[in-house]
Amino acid sequence: MVKRWWVMILLLVTVLVGCKRAPAPTLTPIAIASPSAAGPRSRGDTVVASGEVAPVQKAQLSFTLAGRVQTVAVEVGDEVQAGMVLARLEATELEQAVAQAEAALSTAQTALAQVKAGPRPHEIAAAQQEVSAAAANLTAAQAAGDQAQAMLEGAKASAQAAQAGLEAAKAEVAAAQAAIDAAEAELTLLKAGASSQQRGIAKLQIDQARNSLWAAQAQRDAIGGAVERGHMKDADLDAAEAAVGNAHVALSIAELAYEETEARPRPEEIAPLQVQVNGARAALSRAKAQVEAAQAQLDGAKAEVALAEAQVDAAKAQVAAAQARVAQAQAQLELLEAGPRLEDVALTQARVAEAEAALEATESALAKAQLVSPFAGTVTALEVSPGETVLPGQVVLALANLHRLRVETTDLSERDVDRVAAGQRATVYVEALGLDIEGRVVRIASQATTVGGDVVYEVVIELDEQPLNLRWGMSVEVEITTS
Repeated sequence: MVKRWWVMILLLVTVLVGCKRAPAPTLTPIAIASPSAAGPRSRGDTVVASGEVAPVQKAQLSFTLAGRVQTVAVEVGDEVQAGMVLARLEATELEQAVAQAEAALSTAQTALAQVKAGPRPHEIAAAQQEVSAAAANLTAAQAAGDQAQAMLEGAKASAQAAQAGLEAAKAEVAAAQAAIDAAEAELTLLKAGASSQQRGIAKLQIDQARNSLWAAQAQRDAIGGAVERGHMKDADLDAAEAAVGNAHVALSIAELAYEETEARPRPEEIAPLQVQVNGARAALSRAKAQVEAAQAQLDGAKAEVALAEAQVDAAKAQVAAAQARVAQAQAQLELLEAGPRLEDVALTQARVAEAEAALEATESALAKAQLVSPFAGTVTALEVSPGETVLPGQVVLALANLHRLRVETTDLSERDVDRVAAGQRATVYVEALGLDIEGRVVRIASQATTVGGDVVYEVVIELDEQPLNLRWGMSVEVEITTS
């Protein structure tokens, strides 16, 4: 091995210098390739490369969500099992969402079970009772509606009667007022006496009666002379005398009429008219009171009509509601008796599937708030503490399986990689332990990397055994047997 050769050369030089006990001669450096430099390192049937010890499994773990760290359950050096929760973010809202999704799923599953189970006998019986109760309620509502309609008709009749009574009372008021007007006019006329025109007419009537008397007397005298001469009969004279008597009577009547126009009305003449006026006024007051009473009765009747109309409307609404209840109860009964429909089962199954998907989504979101160990291993680094805020992809801790270590080369040249194949044996020299460990090639990188300008390929060596003191990161020299 190259490093072992360097150690042997240095020991030999030290021994030679010590034996001569003289000033050390100037040594000429021998150009030997550095073990870490990539290049042709083949020697016959072997390929040599540097490398380091690394875990078979290692990972830098991070959250896929941003949030505040609630707990960190491990410390550096702790060994953990696969599936163990290493850290948690604060996730109250996500936990509530999961609880709600679980409740929704339970509800959907219960509904599906009920749909599949179909109606139970007591449910059908209850539905039948509901139909009967709804029908009875409809009958009662219809009876109440008929009663309200009858009350409305009665109220309308009362209102019409009250209207007729009001009109009659108003007519009585008008008649009483007319009677008052006539009585007062007559009383006023009586109290005022005859007018000057009436007195003049009465005088003229006296003069007319006197002239008629004079004419009758002259006619009588003429007829009397004619009777004496034998030209007329006694009967003609009697008629003339009667005419004179009638003229005297007419004159007396005219004179009395004139005296009547000149005389003042007597109390016994005024009293009956005053009584008549007072009676007419009392009748007017009674008629007005009857009008007020009739108006009040009409207003009450109208209020009863409005109330009855409202009761009729309410009764109609109750009848409509009762009819709807009967229809609904009958439909529910028919639905129960028909059993579950395929579309109902499919719908509830779809709701269950939807609830399951929602629960799975919320649980998945909640799971992202937990950092879970992907494999059994040891915590090798811890980057956060409780209360810190982390971003998606930010490294929280490093985990490695330190019980299974392997060797990964770091400088296997592109000029040697074509000679290496999986399954070839290899000898690994651990410089820190001074040990050789046997192993075999298990993987060759498909893609090269560049180290110091040289193109190299990583080769993974699986060790046959793992010494207790072997540590991650120790430097090694690898010699691969290619024959």
